[in-house]
This record gives sequence, C-alpha cells and structure tokens, in this order.
Amino acid sequence: MQEAKTEGPRGCTKEELGELLVFLHNIFRPGLDESINVGLEYSHVISSAMNDSENLRIIKYNREIVSHVGIHEIYVKIDELKLKVGAIFGVATHPNFRGKGFATILLKDATEKMIRENYDVSILWTGIPEFYRKLGWENAGSKTTFHFNNSNIEVLPDYKDLEIRKVEDESELKTIVGLHNETNGVVWSENAAKLLLSRQAIETYLALRNESKGYAVIRGSRIIDFSGDSNMILALIKYMFVSKKLERIEFQVPSNSKEASILKYFGVPFEEDYIGMMKIINLNNLKETLAKCSINVERMNAAHYLVKQCTEERILDEKQLTKLIFGPEVITQFKCSSLPINFYVAPIDQI
Repeated sequence: MQEAKTEGPRGCTKEELGELLVFLHNIFRPGLDESINVGLEYSHVISSAMNDSENLRIIKYNREIVSHVGIHEIYVKIDELKLKVGAIFGVATHPNFRGKGFATILLKDATEKMIRENYDVSILWTGIPEFYRKLGWENAGSKTTFHFNNSNIEVLPDYKDLEIRKVEDESELKTIVGLHNETNGVVWSENAAKLLLSRQAIETYLALRNESKGYAVIRGSRIIDFSGDSNMILALIKYMFVSKKLERIEFQVPSNSKEASILKYFGVPFEEDYIGMMKIINLNNLKETLAKCSINVERMNAAHYLVKQCTEERILDEKQLTKLIFGPEVITQFKCSSLPINFYVAPIDQI
C-alpha cells in the first residue's frame, strides 16, 4: 500500500484550479445547485488567479486538496497614497482534516508570500475574529451604514430632474470606472469592473444632469458601491427605493465621507463598525504618511515596534500599530490630524 503523502503549503497550479473550485463550492455552499457556484460569484478573483494561481495556497493529502487560503491582490487608493493589499479569502479545510492546524499553516505561508512580494497590508472579513487575531490581524478602519425605510426616505433629494438609466451594456463602463477611481477605495480596471458588475442580482444605475454624474450599485436592498455627485447618489437611492417598491435600503459609506455628513445632519439612523480585520505587512509605503505626523517607527523584533513622536515614545505590538495607522480607535499619546488614514473597501470589493 502506498504511504499517504501531504503536499504543501504551496501554490495551486492552473491544472488544479477546477478541483479547487469544486472543493470551495462543497465547503461554502454544500447542497446548493452548481449554478450558484463560487466561481461565478467570485469571477473577478478567479480571473486574477488565472494570471497568478500561486496566490491560491493549498495543502493536499493523498493528491486531494484538503485546505486552502487565497490572496486576492488589490490596490486601495487613499488620497495620494496607493497601497498594495492582500485580501484573504476562501479560508477552508475539509471537515475530515480540521484541527490539524492546516489553516494556520496556510495563513502563515500566505503572510510570508505577501512579505516577499511587497504587499503593504492584508485585510479579511470573518465571523471568527479571535482565530485571525492570534495570527496578527486586528479589527481596524471604519465604515458607517445608514438605514432607509418608508419613514425617512423622503429626506433624500428628489430625482425627477435627473436623467436616470440602468447600465446594461459595456458602453458606459468607462464612465463608471472613471467615477469609481476618483474616490478613495479599491482601484478598478475596466475588466475587473465588468466582472464585478455582471455578477448575479447586481444592478447599476447612472444619473446625469448637465455635466454632473453619479452612479450607485444595488444588490437586493443593499447599496454595494457608488461614486460621483453626492446629491445625485442620494437621489438615485430614493429612485431605487421607490421604483423597486422596497421596504428598506442599507447604504454603507466611508465614515468621513460627504455622504455620511449629509445623512447624519438629517438624522438618518446609522451604525459604525470596522471595515475589516487588517494586518500590516510592510511599513515602507506608510512611513511617508507617518513622517507627516513627525512619527518614526522602528521594528524592534518580529512582534514589536518602537514608535517616536518628538519627545514621546512607546513600544507597540503589531495590532496596536495597526490601530494607530488605520483606527478607528486613537492612541492618544500620538496626535496627528492625518491619522487614522481614510482606508476604505466598498461592499462590492469585499470577499
């Protein structure tokens, strides 16, 4: 009898991609029809992986994939700064192989790959934060979510003087991408936008008035992306609420955005939360931002940093440093109007 063999952690080959998609579908959507599969829902991620399947980290046992961690490379614009970000996704282990530490091994392997390839930060979304906290990710960044219903939708601007059309072909894709990339968030290529916006149950609406433009993307009763003229975006939300006969709409925005200020002024109910769990991979791109605050950071060891600002200094661990840079909590010992930085990932770009 041939001895059982464990392979990995290593990158998935392109020949193994089909097997991996079946594995992920069976883990995340067991019993669901293949038409609602992971490959279709995350076509933008899979398309990227086709160019670099090494970002799909796997462990195999007896020639079968039993555990996976994916890295989706994105670039996030923050005013003049652009960060290379590794979005962690598809963390999965076959039920028969859980408890053996495979996910931990793969997450450490993914971190080492991101370090080698000069990623700036990593982000992930999870319902089990304590597992990832042990490996250096921490809740950080901020988002504000507003809730509309029949009792408050009338506070939004009227839409009757706007030209509104549903985007149903590629002719207006360039306009959408141009508007999207003007604001802070994930930078889109036209190909990435096409894949994102063509997913199941996603609708995009464009509003025009003279030279002004705005768009909003809706899925169900949730606005998952928007950009352009703020009043036109809010009018679009009202239009979708009325035309679709919805009972509610959820609208997530950057906490420091113009839209947030307007809606808070009108008293629209909201909640604030972290943008995700983040981990600093490489400080080099962030040091210029810290320098504007007269903050100098020196790595002391694998887990700690010496942070200095004028006469103040303090030793921070990697999770505290993440809070200093990305917030929303403030480390009061270090004061700077440029911190925390305005890092944002819209729902459409989350995995």
